[in-house]
Amino acid sequence: MAYLACSTNAFTYYWQVRNFNVMLSSWQTGRWIRSSTFYAGRSGYAMYLKITPKYFPDGTVFVAVGLTRGRYDSVLTWPFPYKIRLEVLDHSLRGPREDRRSRIWDPTTLCTQDFWGRPAEVADNPECVGLSIPRRIILSKSLSILSQRYSGNTRYMWNGSVLIKLIIYL
Repeated sequence: MAYLACSTNAFTYYWQVRNFNVMLSSWQTGRWIRSSTFYAGRSGYAMYLKITPKYFPDGTVFVAVGLTRGRYDSVLTWPFPYKIRLEVLDHSLRGPREDRRSRIWDPTTLCTQDFWGRPAEVADNPECVGLSIPRRIILSKSLSILSQRYSGNTRYMWNGSVLIKLIIYL
């Protein structure tokens, strides 16, 4: 499930990854899931998110963002010029929320044309930047959740799902 929001200064995309608890417990290291393709604004860049529940054998969770071929590629400026940030949202009901945030990535200073240039005819561009989170953090409980009856929820996972937020600074 995905949600979009756009203002004059930023584009925000939300991706709910369902059954993430199952992915954490049963998927092999390196297996990933990709979001649907979405457009960053009207007539914008075609993009996707990818999450790898066990990026390393230690269980590190990795969320990445990339570009893919889109219908507006011929009229867009290349390479992709906007700064971005990824977040995994905190579901705590009380107390301060502590969303897990990446730094703000500037594609003009990172990686190469292979990552931020106009995508090839059929493939996604590889991902260059992302957010690594230790598995123990994803599974950590908040005080407000500990006091609830249903203890299967964690600070960053609710009913087995995680919510990823991408901000593109326009």
